[in-house]
Amino acid sequence: MMIAVRWAAARWRVKASATTPWRFGSTAAGEAASTSFGNKEEEDQEAWYASEEGGLSFRCTRCGRCCGLEGTRKIHVSDREIEEIARLLGEPETSVREDRVTQTETGHQVLRGKQRGTGEVCTFLHSDGTCFVHERKPVQCRTYPYWPEFLASPFEWRAEGARCEGIGSVQGRVPRQEVRRQLVLETLSRSAREGGDENRLTYGESSDLLEDVGEELLEEFERDFLARNRRQVVAEIGDLVVVDFHGESEDGSARRVLISKQAPWLAQSEASVAPDGSVDLNRVPQRVQQALIASLALVAPREAASSRSSIAQIGAGACVAATALSLRLPDARVEAWDLDERALRLAADHFGAERGACVRLVRDAEEIAGESEIGSHAAILLDVCGVGGGRGEVGEIPPADPFLLPRFLEGAMAALEPGGVLAIHVANPNKEEALQAVASIARPRGLAVRSLALRGEGGAGSDPWLVYACPPHSPKTAEEFAKQLEDGPLRGLCPQITELLLSTPDSFWEVTG
Repeated sequence: MMIAVRWAAARWRVKASATTPWRFGSTAAGEAASTSFGNKEEEDQEAWYASEEGGLSFRCTRCGRCCGLEGTRKIHVSDREIEEIARLLGEPETSVREDRVTQTETGHQVLRGKQRGTGEVCTFLHSDGTCFVHERKPVQCRTYPYWPEFLASPFEWRAEGARCEGIGSVQGRVPRQEVRRQLVLETLSRSAREGGDENRLTYGESSDLLEDVGEELLEEFERDFLARNRRQVVAEIGDLVVVDFHGESEDGSARRVLISKQAPWLAQSEASVAPDGSVDLNRVPQRVQQALIASLALVAPREAASSRSSIAQIGAGACVAATALSLRLPDARVEAWDLDERALRLAADHFGAERGACVRLVRDAEEIAGESEIGSHAAILLDVCGVGGGRGEVGEIPPADPFLLPRFLEGAMAALEPGGVLAIHVANPNKEEALQAVASIARPRGLAVRSLALRGEGGAGSDPWLVYACPPHSPKTAEEFAKQLEDGPLRGLCPQITELLLSTPDSFWEVTG
């Protein structure tokens, strides 16, 4: 009876939690997939996967990639699930808890990880990609990949396909009714967990109870879920698409994202759009972009607000960061460089760039290292990707290899004014080598090298880093860096970076060796 009561309560709680927390922006990669991006008009909230002939394409290949614990991904487990796993293994429950379970900072129970190669995987994953406890897997594992964050739209589904080789498989078709059922089971489990229920139902218990629930109620949930997670295509130019993601914010704002159809897992730019349709130029949503902007707090004070100063963001995309900077630093010349003229056009038309004063330039990043640029920039912010790796591995890797070569680094640092900063987004698998490459050029020029790890941001097994070649007297500790951000003209523009510096001081350090 108590189970039935818990189920009845949970199935209605789901109404308040049917929004997706997942965000574009991880640097996971995979093979480009053709994507149906819909039309620009607001549509009836029919499930996008309803049009998939024969059902949604997926077949588990037991590759084990969904068992990876990279970035913020954790495998949540309830008391009842721990009991089931202990019975299956023939071990005391206390032993399973001690050896296989840990707690998050918020008090939720999760399975421990173990090291495999350069990453971390679930404690129950065999070396051959199979699961020790397959018959009693937690709800989260049983319902994958039919999670709310992946079913909200074809964008998220194909983005997760960068990790999971079974998504898009022509050999497997899952009927819409089954997709809906798994979505409900996963969402109810999350709702119970977020409500503090560590004794929530197992997959088998929930699945049995779901048999008594009418299909109409499940269809109602699906419609509500889709309405709360509406996606709207705002503009398209060739393979570039501007999409508004609704339902993620309590204040009614949407997240506007610039995406390439060839890499739908990667957000090239993000902006916040108010309910009235205006772009909020006081917010820079992406942490990497905030971290690039934050580098200006490392510029020598006498140069920071000079009317002679020029700031170049290279790989600017939709110019969100450059536009915000141009409004905060009206005396500086802020340049937004990108090779793709279409991205700069979309920046003006749909990301508010026309309201700022940044100078949009169709230029190759390598030009910054040219002779004519010597001593002309107070800051150079580099965020340029190169392609590499296979499906499910890092594929959009910043920086591209040429930008770590001595010739480019020497030219870029020569382009800095005295007291200037070169900031580079690094998601290279060999980050230490990248840091040392920058250090080998910076130190002979009298520059210090500092690094910032954006912990918890990573996709495909690694968190992105920022490397800063900066004046030696610039802030050396996280506390000093945060204070400089809060006391200067960038105040409030990099809130996530300020919070990271104060909460995790060891995320910022000086590169030595």
